[in-house]
Amino acid sequence: MQAHSERGEPTRDTNAFEHALHLAIRNYAERFAQSAIDVETARFVDAHSARTGPEGRRHVVRNGYMPARVLQTGIGPLTIKQPRVKDRSEQVTFTSSLLRRYARTIAFSNMESLLPHIGGTGRRNFTALLRSIFGKHVDELPPDLARRIETDWRRKHRMWDERDLSTRKYSRLWAGPASGTSSSGSRKSLLVLVGKAENGDHEIIAMAEGADAGRRPWRDLIRRVNNRGLAINPATVSAKPRSGVWAALARTSPSN
Repeated sequence: MQAHSERGEPTRDTNAFEHALHLAIRNYAERFAQSAIDVETARFVDAHSARTGPEGRRHVVRNGYMPARVLQTGIGPLTIKQPRVKDRSEQVTFTSSLLRRYARTIAFSNMESLLPHIGGTGRRNFTALLRSIFGKHVDELPPDLARRIETDWRRKHRMWDERDLSTRKYSRLWAGPASGTSSSGSRKSLLVLVGKAENGDHEIIAMAEGADAGRRPWRDLIRRVNNRGLAINPATVSAKPRSGVWAALARTSPSN
């Protein structure tokens, strides 16, 4: 893969995009899993909100988190914290339907199954997304819980897709092609822009359908992130020498 040094000289960066994308997807899966478990816990607490003591205090309340658990997946370990629920009356106990008590692995299938959902390039079949992370047992979730998790996820996805990038600082950017598998099993050619944030986390900045050699798809993607406030310095970008992103950057770079 090719990047440019600060002096504009070509440099080689073998497999850097694939590695950066791998880390970004793992971070996404970890955040999604944690968010879904938090939503499940909030549903349980809300269901018992009418149970109060003499002073009107709720019996069932959140009580911090249990020690973090490291779950092994096909793309590496995910660190998840199970919320702790306290029942002052000692009549009910919370048990997660998503994260089984003694689980040390979760059924993360592969990166291709997640990509179309992360970027919103497909139909965003939520059930397929949930299953790809937690496993087939999520098909047995209560319908209202599945809807609640989906509503929360779609809200956060809209926020991600529309977020202001003007304050984001990325020390490195990687641009490249990836394959995604839709819920129907069809494969998609995707373009992905990944960034390394100030805290060291890798994150997907934007994604679109298209071929890596194509200039127009990359130009549209770059303009989209420019319009949200991210000015891209080509010297920080790593991509294949023949990628269409170079021509797109030449036309959309703030210096042009």
